Amino acid sequence: MIKEAKSAGEYDLPTYICQNMRILIASILFIALLAQTFDSAFITLGYYVNTSAYSKTCENKDKPMLHCCGKCQLRKKLLQEEKDKQAADKKGENKNEIVLSSKSFFATITPVTIHESNSQYPQYSGDKETKMPRSVFHPPSA
Repeated sequence: MIKEAKSAGEYDLPTYICQNMRILIASILFIALLAQTFDSAFITLGYYVNTSAYSKTCENKDKPMLHCCGKCQLRKKLLQEEKDKQAADKKGENKNEIVLSSKSFFATITPVTIHESNSQYPQYSGDKETKMPRSVFHPPSA
């Protein structure tokens, strides 16, 4: 049974859906990564887009010489975002910590003092040759 070759424009429906789902999921993950990375930039961008709304609710309306125009609110939002990030970092800091070198995992060895006693083996002195049987200990033959 020979399958007919498909033309370049024809796809199986499951193959087509699978390829588009990959692109969709990759795009969503990429946008989520960008949103997390540039969140303070998005807050600043929102300020510049809605400067009039920020200036209407400015806390320094009674001090026009400061020329705040809502920058105080922008600063507060950026500081709040920074605090939220630090709180999230501290919250999940010890969550996945694994201790690999704790002393409780290893057996402890108590030091033993050995008293010198008269041993039955003679001390080695490097200046004289040791007598060994040549039938067992001999250099390799070439």
